[in-house]
Amino acid sequence: RRLASQRIEVINDAKVEEVRPDAVVISDGRTIPTRTTIWAAGIEPPPLVGNLDLQKDHRGRILIDQYLRVKGRPGVYAVGDCTSIQYDGPPVPALAQAAEQEGKRAASNLAAEIENKVPVPFRYRSVGQLVDLGEGSALVDILGVNLSGLLGAYVWKAVYLYELGYDLNRAHVLADWTIDLFTRPDTSKLFEDPNQPRVRT
Repeated sequence: RRLASQRIEVINDAKVEEVRPDAVVISDGRTIPTRTTIWAAGIEPPPLVGNLDLQKDHRGRILIDQYLRVKGRPGVYAVGDCTSIQYDGPPVPALAQAAEQEGKRAASNLAAEIENKVPVPFRYRSVGQLVDLGEGSALVDILGVNLSGLLGAYVWKAVYLYELGYDLNRAHVLADWTIDLFTRPDTSKLFEDPNQPRVRT
C-alpha cells in the first residue's frame, strides 16, 4: 500500500527485454510508455577481480567450492558478491548477510586447514529481509515474522544500528536521525501534485 500511495507499481516475475527511447518492453509482453528510464539493477565484480588469473563464471565471478575455496587455488578463499559458489545448497544472494556468513565460514575453514582439521561446508541461511520505504515506514521479514509501517521502521532502525557494530558509528547515525526529527524535510523527498507527471520534457 505504501508503494501504491506513491504511485509505484512493482512487477514481479518479469524481465526487461528492451529499452526504447519512449518505452520499456518486459518479458510478459507489456510495453510500458516512459519519458525517463532509470536503470538501477545488476551487480558485477570490481575491475580487480577481472584482472585476476582465476576460474570465473559467465558473469566474471570467481568460482569457489562448497568450502569457499577458489577453484584450482589450494589455500585461497574468496567470499561475497564477487564469487559464484558451486555447491548443492540454496542459491546465495548478493546480500550483506550472505557475505557475512561466508566470511565467518571461510575464516573457520582457513583456521581448520592450518590446524590440519576437517573444514565444514558452507550453507546459506536467510535470517530475513528489511526494506526501508522512507517517511517512517519499512517492510520487515525476520525469521517468518512480518512487520510494516511505523513498527517496521523502528525494527529496521534497531537492526541497522546493531549491524553497524561500532559505538562511534551508531552515535553518528543516531545523531543524524535525531536532527532529522527537528529539521525541514529534504527537498528531494517533497512530492508534487499527484495528478501531475513527476518528470516533464
